[in-house]
Amino acid sequence: MPTTPFSTGSQTGFSPTPPPNKQRILKGVRDIPALPQVVTQVVELLNKPSSSSSQIADLISYDPGLTSRILRMVNSSAYGIPRQVTSIQHSIAMLGYNAVRGLVLGASICQIFSAPNLDAKGNPTSKKKQGLDLEGFWQHALMTAFFAKHLAEHFKLPEADDIFSAGMLHNIGVLVLHTQDVVSDAVVHTALDKKKIWRYAPQALPIEYSVLAFTHVDLGAELAQRWQLPKIMQAVMSRYNRPALTGDDTDSAVFAVALAHYLLALVVQVDYHFDKISCDQLPDTLCTFFRLEADEDVQALCEHIAPLLAESEEIMQSLIGA
Repeated sequence: MPTTPFSTGSQTGFSPTPPPNKQRILKGVRDIPALPQVVTQVVELLNKPSSSSSQIADLISYDPGLTSRILRMVNSSAYGIPRQVTSIQHSIAMLGYNAVRGLVLGASICQIFSAPNLDAKGNPTSKKKQGLDLEGFWQHALMTAFFAKHLAEHFKLPEADDIFSAGMLHNIGVLVLHTQDVVSDAVVHTALDKKKIWRYAPQALPIEYSVLAFTHVDLGAELAQRWQLPKIMQAVMSRYNRPALTGDDTDSAVFAVALAHYLLALVVQVDYHFDKISCDQLPDTLCTFFRLEADEDVQALCEHIAPLLAESEEIMQSLIGA
């Protein structure tokens, strides 16, 4: 049983019947197909300083669907590129290797998990997969990614593009749970609805743990290891819910995504009334790491969230092929 940074117990009052089988779900995670070969090869090339942009562009072009998604994202207003980008090689020149690596991984993983439901005739149905709102999931993931990157740049943290990628995939375990055990996932949703807790709020984790005896963070960490994602992504996906200094070079990414995650949840809870947000609503570890001492400091950070809505909406539509 994994350790948990929050209290659990009978006070939540939810117990699924039959209980979820953690080992079966984890085995299901291990059985999820590996990332497409073209994606793993692209990531390997992007990790090599000696690789050329033409090599990378040629490899990505072998997958027309991936190429189309990346170009749609690059040409969105979120990136603010003044003229139309028509090639992957141009995208690499404009954004750099780290940013493109994140887009490649994000687009590929989104494609794996976001295939639409099909009706009896094989036609796509709603993007709500038996209660799971894919648009809502990816919009939250992208808002976390954009906000985490903004925080990284604001606080002058290293590897802001990698932090964006990690933020985009930080809670992919939510999708993993849904695909591996839709019944247990439905019980979690019911429990959260009764408590009026947002699915992506930090307060959702103890409820999730009380139902499952593990959380989506455990599943995300398992998947990150299964797919051998970059070190920063693995660290964020397994630690964003319990930020703590480890002395590792991934600490900055973990803290940036954690702060974005917590602040987004607070903003949702107060319906964007930033003046109701205070330092004491954040974990002490985050306030210490970022030297947040005044409520006004936190509120000023939150003011950047509203513009992210339009940016995340546009990118999300590109990701899920809407």
